[in-house]
Amino acid sequence: TGGSFLRATSTVRLDGVGAQSVTSAGAAFYTLIVTNSGRTVTFSDVVTAETLRDESVHMTFSGGITGTHVRVYSSEGAITLSFGASTISQVQDLFLLGEAGKIITLVSSAPATQWDLNLLRRPCVRYVNVMDSDAGGGQAVHPYMSTDSGNNVNWDFVATVLAWDGSASTDFSDAAN
Repeated sequence: TGGSFLRATSTVRLDGVGAQSVTSAGAAFYTLIVTNSGRTVTFSDVVTAETLRDESVHMTFSGGITGTHVRVYSSEGAITLSFGASTISQVQDLFLLGEAGKIITLVSSAPATQWDLNLLRRPCVRYVNVMDSDAGGGQAVHPYMSTDSGNNVNWDFVATVLAWDGSASTDFSDAAN
């Protein structure tokens, strides 16, 4: 409860055994790491951070996210990220790194009301389940091994994902690679 910090190049780590609620009051984080797995951390206003890293934590972003580097991992189990209905999240580099059986679910706080996602660069997204997201304000999302639960814009769940392996030659344009 309480506390203050200087943004500069500081790192703030949220860890613990219970649910947590954070109000930034407009202050920006430099690096914010959330590690209290299996619990929910609720941000009551916009989260602004140079780097935001979620290590298998359920999170609610009531006011959305503004971030340069946002990385979410689900290595310890399935997690849910809930976004305030009609909020705008703007992210430069987004990595949603779910795993088989450890899906990252993205939802709106009000079912059937979209939350906006503006991506400044192409994201890396795998093993997610998405509902009520409008990513039309930025780069398209081509999630790998993911589920479209409906009401999503600019999410391409049927895109073919190709990986170059270099097994035939060192020529990147060789289709055999």
